[in-house]
Amino acid sequence: MRNTPVICWIVALKVEAKPIIAYFKMSRIDHGLKFPIFEDKTKNNCLIITGVGQLNSSQATQLLRNQNKAPPWAGFINIGIAGHGIASMGTLFLVDKIRQHNSTKYSYPSVVFPLKLPRSELVTSDYPNTDYKRDILFDMEGYGFFKTASRLSPKELIILLKIVSDGPEEDVKNLTGKKVSKLVSANIGSILDVSEKLRSISASEARRLSPPDICRDILGGWHFTVSQEHQLNALVKRWLAAFPNRTLNNEINKFSDSKQILYFLKSCLDNNKVDWENLW
Repeated sequence: MRNTPVICWIVALKVEAKPIIAYFKMSRIDHGLKFPIFEDKTKNNCLIITGVGQLNSSQATQLLRNQNKAPPWAGFINIGIAGHGIASMGTLFLVDKIRQHNSTKYSYPSVVFPLKLPRSELVTSDYPNTDYKRDILFDMEGYGFFKTASRLSPKELIILLKIVSDGPEEDVKNLTGKKVSKLVSANIGSILDVSEKLRSISASEARRLSPPDICRDILGGWHFTVSQEHQLNALVKRWLAAFPNRTLNNEINKFSDSKQILYFLKSCLDNNKVDWENLW
């Protein structure tokens, strides 16, 4: 598993995705999949075009995670257009409250870094919503995306960004692909600022969750099952914290198999008693 920050972009329309694909110089990499997938040369930015609707957004989010083998510290960004009852066309909002149309149950994305963007509630429906009487956003994908992404990464790593494209003064029927791409391009600086902040959080999570480097050396010298590998990662983290001055490689060279190594680590940790008097 790579230990670098990863950003997964979930976008409904090709015209919404074009400015992001162009900025990161992404190339299409999928072969015969239901949804088009793109990634940059580093493979640390990947994007999927979902098409319209909650179900498509949900399925595509899961597919991108699977195809990209996104680690548990991957950040997810859903960017797209939305209707709004008051805001001007082109306004970029950060979603901080979301629900399905005709539901009273809300979900709350958790943004842990400061952003100057205005915030708004988002309502997701299965059809274009032109009820512009309230100060909220309307779309057709956000809730499906958020529901699935929340199972794949912590909520602190999930962002929904919506650009106002229609409202009381702007009929949704007048939207064109060219207009939509221009709306995204006009906000690309703010969108990238959000992605960089999210990348920083992803990098912190990668450092916290990644196995210590020494685990790779151990896995290369002895055979471990998948279950044993998880045990090893957890035990080595504890061992390094408990015995910072001991060289683990030197102490396990004498063992012939993975069971002996795991037993050694457990024994050392179980027998390690804290001298509370010397901590004061």
